Amino acid sequence: MQTVHPDIQALVKLLTRLEKKKIKRVQTGNPKKAGTAARSRWTSLFKSAKQGASVADYISAKGNPRTLKNAIAKGYIELV
Repeated sequence: MQTVHPDIQALVKLLTRLEKKKIKRVQTGNPKKAGTAARSRWTSLFKSAKQGASVADYISAKGNPRTLKNAIAKGYIELV
């Protein structure tokens, strides 16, 4: 039987905790230029937050995890 590397175990544990967190919008407005692909990604993220979606719901609905990360870093979204 093969053992799993401890780093992989830690990553799985982290993702399991994150998928239960809800997305909450903190700031209003969309910081991206109108008519761009980034604007549509941020808009879909904000719609998910308005619907009370979890991180797993957002990503399974083909949401972009990098957009979520950037929105959290810029203070537009928080996980609760």
